[in-house]
Amino acid sequence: MHEGRLRNRPAGAAADAATAEAIEFGNPFRRRIMRLPRRALGLIAATALVVFAPIPSASADASDRTASNGSDEYWSTVMDRKTLAAMRHQEKFQPVVQELTELAAKNPAAGFTSLAFEGDGLSVYWKGNPPTPVQQAVTAARNKLDVKLRSAAYSMADMENFADRIAGAAAESDLQAISLNYDGSGIKITKKPPSRVSSREAKSGRSVRRAEDILSQVRAQGAAAGNAVAKRIPATVVTADHVIEPLACNGPCSRLDDSPAWNGGIRLVNRDSPKGWYECTSGFGTRQGNNYYLVTAAHCGHSSGDRYYDAAGEFIGTSCGEQSTLDIQVICAPGFYRMFDGPPGTTNYKNVLGWGYHVVNELLCHSGATSGVICGLKTIGGDYQVWGEDSDGDQFYVKGLIKTTQIDGQTGARKGDSGGPVFSLMGTGVRAKGTISAGGAGSDTMLFQDWADYLRQWSDMYPRTP
Repeated sequence: MHEGRLRNRPAGAAADAATAEAIEFGNPFRRRIMRLPRRALGLIAATALVVFAPIPSASADASDRTASNGSDEYWSTVMDRKTLAAMRHQEKFQPVVQELTELAAKNPAAGFTSLAFEGDGLSVYWKGNPPTPVQQAVTAARNKLDVKLRSAAYSMADMENFADRIAGAAAESDLQAISLNYDGSGIKITKKPPSRVSSREAKSGRSVRRAEDILSQVRAQGAAAGNAVAKRIPATVVTADHVIEPLACNGPCSRLDDSPAWNGGIRLVNRDSPKGWYECTSGFGTRQGNNYYLVTAAHCGHSSGDRYYDAAGEFIGTSCGEQSTLDIQVICAPGFYRMFDGPPGTTNYKNVLGWGYHVVNELLCHSGATSGVICGLKTIGGDYQVWGEDSDGDQFYVKGLIKTTQIDGQTGARKGDSGGPVFSLMGTGVRAKGTISAGGAGSDTMLFQDWADYLRQWSDMYPRTP
């Protein structure tokens, strides 16, 4: 073990002119995998390297933790058998998902749009003809699985360029979210509920800009600049029936008492928050080289150096790195390869056996400290940019989120679940997918940040595994 240094993603060689042109407004595919857009380099340059004392590995966890059975008999007590069967079926595609995602990342401007579970198979949406290696990978996968290439009108890069132009003009507006249609058919702009807009205008004494006016402005600017894509990409405008809120809790909430090395899914208490007692959930224990950490949502903290405790008052560690625009944070504390599994008061755990990229229409679970395990969370569409507000009316902006809805209409996540682990099944354990960021005020909505953005921000930081 050596003295550790939290490593941001290295900049690498300078991008060529064609690459810079393709990503000027933020190509999320470059952002989400491991090759950095020019804009991301600026974010990294602004993030200080933090030096801290080495964090040793713990060889065993506390004796009162109990391994829960990872069999399908166990999982059928947490979700219905139809959902369980679908999750097990999707599990078979994970190696193909990883291969196709990373092949597409080698040439982000080549037309990639998305990967989506449709029916019993995996659809690969692509604008134009995919590169030969992608076609070969799809052909090889078809020997065992149902994988289809599907044509898309617009690539993810096209849609994200357009979405970022709208986001750039969204200050003091009624925008709540911009999402990309996963089939490449355009974008969707969601406005905040009228009651929230009226309340904000009354409080500030100023009118906010309307999403429709911003859309018209961006289209006109695109036309004037000769940007044909910005001029013609379809965009629908809808109004939300609930606001998007961060899911930190002003406490007390509950998951209760842990010990080093720290599990995912425990109650985190931040006593340094300017709002007082602030509670969230730990995400996953992670490893970067010979050093170990714990992750959670960035909005759970106020600044680097915030101190975190468990619900029993035991000191866990301090915040030593965050990226607020992505809502991700690293705590300098020894994280373990286990995640609490079950209701809020459980001592049961599951082992984290790997990690994976997100797929549209994938069925996931989370393990928030307030809610306990919730399954049947289905990923919806592509990347989300979100303008939300908390219970005090304070505004926040997060990009790159993945939206899920609970398929039975149950509450997707609750106050205090923020930062908690989002996962799919992997054998008798779980596969890390990301961490909880926000929800829809008691609705079936839960939004999370996927693991690709952790990798983009912090070089070689992976969920810890046995």
